[in-house]
Amino acid sequence: MAKEGHFRLFDLPDEIWVKITRYAVDHTPKQLPNQLGWCSPDLVRQPAVTRACRSLRVELLPYFYGHHVKLFLFEYHITKLYVPSPATRTWLSAIGPEHRNNIGGTRLFVEDGKKMKAMSDIQRALSCTIVIGEEITELSEDEERFLYGEEKVYPLRFV
Repeated sequence: MAKEGHFRLFDLPDEIWVKITRYAVDHTPKQLPNQLGWCSPDLVRQPAVTRACRSLRVELLPYFYGHHVKLFLFEYHITKLYVPSPATRTWLSAIGPEHRNNIGGTRLFVEDGKKMKAMSDIQRALSCTIVIGEEITELSEDEERFLYGEEKVYPLRFV
């Protein structure tokens, strides 16, 4: 009987192992906002493949946060503040600034004239700087689901 060896992923050319491991990330269950529009920290788990070793974490976590994590921010109707939930704030703090900066699916839903207030509320609540981009006019299904009234949608980046 032939002796079976171990498969050594990193013996493959970089472009091949990156493609294989990104495929694993892409086939991790999608991370969607919960019914309140917040990114639920309980739902956003780093893919198992990123916990295998440091090299995979370094390569795949920016890709994961950039392509698979969505965070929708709204004005909370009771307080009239644009402040993420305590659980979301804890999660954003726990993942750290590097990964927070990689989140590519952060959206701000805001009424006309309230963009600067929203920016101030969020920066104060999270103790970080944010940049709000130009209005998004073509929305995804997920984004359209969370529109309320005359809100506009903007991409938001943590810096």
